[in-house]
Amino acid sequence: MNRGTSLLVIGLFLFSCNSNNGNKTEATEENKTAAPLKVEKEIHLPDELKADETDDDPYYHYHTILKKEFNDSVLANFSSLKSKDRFTFYMPAGNIDSTESVVRIYTHEGNLIYEKKFGTHELINGYDLEFIKNETQMQKYVLKQANGVLDKSSFTDLDRVEEYGIIAQSQPEDFESYDTYVECKKEKRPLFCIGLTEEDITYIGFSKKQNKVLDIIYCC
Repeated sequence: MNRGTSLLVIGLFLFSCNSNNGNKTEATEENKTAAPLKVEKEIHLPDELKADETDDDPYYHYHTILKKEFNDSVLANFSSLKSKDRFTFYMPAGNIDSTESVVRIYTHEGNLIYEKKFGTHELINGYDLEFIKNETQMQKYVLKQANGVLDKSSFTDLDRVEEYGIIAQSQPEDFESYDTYVECKKEKRPLFCIGLTEEDITYIGFSKKQNKVLDIIYCC
């Protein structure tokens, strides 16, 4: 083979290689274009399973609407040891931020001797919201708080006053009505405790001298 023929063969070989490489590049670009896009599926959770989305705030921000009203009542010696008074608690259905709950006390004869109304949201101890993550838990928590309003632990046995730190550690001048406290203790009649929000605690007692229920001491 002469020199001219050799150069012609080499030229044809290089042209063939370049043509094949160009086809491969075009095919690769086409494959890239044709590849399907990956779409992430968005998952929607029911409201009752959604956690609070505030990263810096560990406390749950509730928007609780109660579907049913709540009623409770107990009988207890309070104004007298000879007969029992009836304590009632009512919590309405609806948005707890706009409804009002009420505690009432009636004598054995049916006379109303005490009534305290407060916003339903005041049943919530703000510190507890750190452990609540959704509305399902919040609904159960509010119901638990409602059940505790007239719990037997709300009635103080003044023979064991050392168990009640607020009373045991207070001086006479700290009381709203120390005379009534002494009267109840002497007659072995209990005080009733109403605890709201974080530290709004009130002990009440019945004064026979004034024939009415009085606030005994507050905290805090």
